[in-house]
Amino acid sequence: MRKHIGKTIQIKLPIRQISLVIDEKAKFSLSKDEVKDANVTLTIGSDVLNAYIAGGKDVAARHVKVSGDVDLAHAMSKLAGQSR
Repeated sequence: MRKHIGKTIQIKLPIRQISLVIDEKAKFSLSKDEVKDANVTLTIGSDVLNAYIAGGKDVAARHVKVSGDVDLAHAMSKLAGQSR
C-alpha cells in the first residue's frame, strides 16, 4: 500500500458516508478533511446485509459498486481477501 500513500477512499453507505486516507505508514485512517474527489469510491447498497445473509459474500458483492483508481481498488481487494 506504500505506493498509494496520500490517496483517499470514500465509502458511501445508505445512511452516511465515510472518507479514509492512506497515511504515511501505509495504514487506513479516517480523513480529517472533507474529500470531494476520492481516488476510490465504494457505494454500498441498502440491500447488502440481506444479500449477505441470504447468499453470502458473493451475492452481497453485487450490491457494492466500486469506481475510481483501478490499481488502488485492486490492492484493497487483495488486502480484504487476506484478512478473511
